[in-house]
Amino acid sequence: MAKEQYVNLEKLDKFSGKGVDGTKRMGDAELKVKFSVGVTSTFRVNAVVQDADPEYSETEKARNDKFDLSPSAEMSNDGETEVTVKSTVPLLAAGGVKYTFQAMSDEKKVDASLELEARRKLWYQLFAMKGVPVGHAPDDMEAEFWKPDNNHYIKMEKVGGRTNIPFFKTIDAIDRSQKAALYRLMQSKYTLKGKDPYAFVVGFLEYVAKSKIEWHEYEIDLNTWPQGCLLTVPLDDEYLWYDLNDSEDDRNAWFKAGRLKFSYTDKDGNPAVARYGISRADVTPDWQEQEAEGGRDKYKIWISKEDMSDMATRASSGKLNVRAKLKLVKSFLGGFSAGGLNVTVNSTKSWWDKRGAERIKKTLIHEVGHKIGMVADGAGLAPDKPDDHYVGQGHKG
Repeated sequence: MAKEQYVNLEKLDKFSGKGVDGTKRMGDAELKVKFSVGVTSTFRVNAVVQDADPEYSETEKARNDKFDLSPSAEMSNDGETEVTVKSTVPLLAAGGVKYTFQAMSDEKKVDASLELEARRKLWYQLFAMKGVPVGHAPDDMEAEFWKPDNNHYIKMEKVGGRTNIPFFKTIDAIDRSQKAALYRLMQSKYTLKGKDPYAFVVGFLEYVAKSKIEWHEYEIDLNTWPQGCLLTVPLDDEYLWYDLNDSEDDRNAWFKAGRLKFSYTDKDGNPAVARYGISRADVTPDWQEQEAEGGRDKYKIWISKEDMSDMATRASSGKLNVRAKLKLVKSFLGGFSAGGLNVTVNSTKSWWDKRGAERIKKTLIHEVGHKIGMVADGAGLAPDKPDDHYVGQGHKG
């Protein structure tokens, strides 16, 4: 029966454990072959591919010697008639490949009894903010990267149970300080340093979104003069950064600045303008059709009795222009793979509602795929770039 060989691992004791029985089951193959020869001879041992040949291209082989099968180093029997050849034989980087081994001298060939099947091994630690459900996504991810039908053969091992970190509702993906704070929380409870560089973090939280700050304008005809006015301002398919951060909501942090401009014709027939300030105390978020947990696509401004009275003294009608600097939602993200760190982050909610289990699963697989280089760029030690590689085409995942 073939033994599993974890071809990506360095031969270090710290990687021994579940499914990996010592350094012999890591990296290149180790084997002994006994020869009986009558003269001084040299020996080499070849790995012979029996199944799932990955068929690397010539350019791939030129970039990475792990893409090109080569024999062991040459050895001599130093004149001995009975010799046991102890050899380390290079193996390909691919998973799923089945190998037998053949030792050759100047006089004869001997088939070794060792049979190996190539595997890859990675470890991960599961983090989640308190109260955030994880579901079956990690199990689904493990199954996907093992998937024999795709010749992945990557065994993902979760070490320990769920590691909880403090809850906060949203990570703003454009705010480096927020992401850095998240990474520090994870680092403080990270237990897999001994498995690096073959270990990574899978993190779950509620929302990952991107904010933007933009000026927004709205204009109406004005010809009535109530005793104070509550003006509703629609946002035209935009959403306020609201119901995403409770402390920001409490102080109306989505509203940065604003003013009212009343344009009218004065008593002499000349165009004129009057301006009035807007404070955070004057504004309230509102919605057209609320989502399950929010989604504010308009807001209201209280225009005071004094300002309305001032406009009325200037003209019987005119145009009222609202200009406000607002913090808006640019987009929601399913997750991201942290550049330069062994961290993936996955959201469980989007657009103020729960994300479905299938979407969460696909996001997790996608982000872990980024982290372990599943989409090759054709540079350095990586395989050739596929025809549908999406760099320069916008993100397709």
